[in-house]
Amino acid sequence: MTGFLVVAMGLAARAPTAEAREPYRSPWAETRTGAPAAGATEESVPYKVEFRGVEDPALQSTLEAASRLIELEDRPPSTPARLAVRAEDDLERMEAVLDSEGYYDATLKSEILSNQSPATVVIHVQTGARYRLARYEVVYEGSSPPPESLRPGLEALGLETKMPARGPEIAAAGATWRKLMTERGYPFARVVDRKAVIDPETKTMTVTLRVDAGELAHFGPVSISGLDRLESDHVRRLLPWRQGETYDSRKLENARRSLSQTRIFNSVTVKPGDELDEDGEVPISITLMEGPPRTIGFGGSYSTDVGFGGTVFWEHRNLFGEGEQLRLDLTVAEIEQRLGANLRKPTYPGLRQTLVFDLALSNESTDAYDEQAATAYAGVESGYLDNWLLSGGVSPEYSYVDDKTKDEEGHEEYFLLGLPLTATRDARNDRLNPTSGTRLDFTLTPYYGFGDDDPNWITETTAGSAYLAIDEDRRFVLASRAKVGFLAGASNDSVPASKRFYAGGGGSIRGYEYQSVGDLDANDDPVGGRSLLEVSTEFRVRVTEQIGVVPFVDGGTVYRSSVPDFSNTFRWAAGLGLRYFTGIGPVRLDVAFPINRRDSDDTYQFYISFGQAF
Repeated sequence: MTGFLVVAMGLAARAPTAEAREPYRSPWAETRTGAPAAGATEESVPYKVEFRGVEDPALQSTLEAASRLIELEDRPPSTPARLAVRAEDDLERMEAVLDSEGYYDATLKSEILSNQSPATVVIHVQTGARYRLARYEVVYEGSSPPPESLRPGLEALGLETKMPARGPEIAAAGATWRKLMTERGYPFARVVDRKAVIDPETKTMTVTLRVDAGELAHFGPVSISGLDRLESDHVRRLLPWRQGETYDSRKLENARRSLSQTRIFNSVTVKPGDELDEDGEVPISITLMEGPPRTIGFGGSYSTDVGFGGTVFWEHRNLFGEGEQLRLDLTVAEIEQRLGANLRKPTYPGLRQTLVFDLALSNESTDAYDEQAATAYAGVESGYLDNWLLSGGVSPEYSYVDDKTKDEEGHEEYFLLGLPLTATRDARNDRLNPTSGTRLDFTLTPYYGFGDDDPNWITETTAGSAYLAIDEDRRFVLASRAKVGFLAGASNDSVPASKRFYAGGGGSIRGYEYQSVGDLDANDDPVGGRSLLEVSTEFRVRVTEQIGVVPFVDGGTVYRSSVPDFSNTFRWAAGLGLRYFTGIGPVRLDVAFPINRRDSDDTYQFYISFGQAF
């Protein structure tokens, strides 16, 4: 007859083996950790650890990570006897690891080779067959079990039959089941019991999970506390549910995130009630702590091509009591001076929409043009799905532009109306120092000229960046970006110089002066173009917690044609960056060298600013 070993509440039992040891410790219970040997000195017994018989590198890594012998290797015991005790303690720990990995028939033995210097502690491992999951059954109890359509399947629990009977996955399946049920309308779902049975003859495990889903619930009344200046109606508009909707725990987290992103609150707590109210609904309590509504900040940068630049801003995040954000900023740099105001009205006209107004006065002086401009913008931003932001609006503009590449008098006035449309998908894990994810930006702007000679045209740009950490600690990150731009409907000379495409500089192709990549006139001033290509790749290495180094390669060029015709030389540059990581992001120093430079190009450029290059 086949023998079965049964474990209740998720505690797996080991099958009897020829070398049974006492005491037995369960893999899913806490394991005892050996204490460091007291009084260790330089005359103690140094040793090294060696595993034999483990063929799976991943399993050996897991055993090594759990080994106190390895953890305390730099604190050797004072006597050989204490080393032997430490080795015996490790056998219990290794047995627990092997059980959790599904090796219930494994045998272990320690051997100390004291005739070597240092002594070698050999852990002999015979794993035996790995047990597989034969069946995982969820049994629903309670007075109102959920319909089949709402019951999570095996795959949703992260399990499949014939998979290795690993303790962590099997133990986690119960928590996963509860989480999924709270997302499907059952806030009080609970695991009643879990029982695992292993069959030493067939080398399999069967698991029975007894659960009580409770009653299907709906969102109930919301109570809000802690408000001082903000109106409670604004908080309610930010909630992604309405009273009476089927309960979904994910919406509580979405509400917490939405409220935190307003930057009005120092703390946000969104908590469901412990039981249904008299109407059979789940009451929700929201506790808030408002922070200071105003902020003053500043930033600065320096590069060899454009010199020093600085920005100072003042921001109010609750101007009229409903989360309105007003930001005034002043930028002063050697090539640009700008005074701007931005007003944002959230949840207007709908929950996912924000009304945006911009005003700006600017003066810009580059090698390509001088421009004085007054611009305005009114539009709506809309958030859709998890990472997409769409926006559209109208942007009237007056500019006075001196095109330095024209032989004749280049001063011209332009009265333009732009209709910018943008779509952004930002799935990066960090905006200032991303180590994973992607970002995509699409911008389409038709321009209409009101003056007699003002042109009409359309501009489109697409930019993307991707980030990949190649190690678990995210100390090595590969980052790449690309950008392409098109301008159609007007000739290069008729488009205002400030609206053409340019490349080169710290935010573009490092190593070349600002806007200098592409065609130059007789005075080596950039002409600009109607299409653009840029690419960049960085290998970001975090050497210490505060210091990082970044080798990089940038490339690109600008074409006078409305689409890239590859008539211009693709300019490449390479360099090395240094990063100093602070609590809010990295400080960046980049030194770049043009690879296929022209006589007019400098031999190097360097840049200092805050945040990664992209």
